[in-house]
Amino acid sequence: MASYVQNTLIKDEKIIYEGKTSIWSLIPLFVVGLIFLPFLGLGLLFWIAAVIRYATTELAFTNKRVIAKF
Repeated sequence: MASYVQNTLIKDEKIIYEGKTSIWSLIPLFVVGLIFLPFLGLGLLFWIAAVIRYATTELAFTNKRVIAKF
């Protein structure tokens, strides 16, 4: 299965760089999740949200444009 970036390329467009979300930007979600973990597992929802955000974000620079999918 091709990624979103691969599927949206136009004619003669080449990917120069593909990036991912930094783990450091997700630290607040992990910390809040750790704080709320004792409260009926509410912290797991924050951790799941961080993992989903990391897994589904795609960033790319091409020779014609910048592509970002969140």
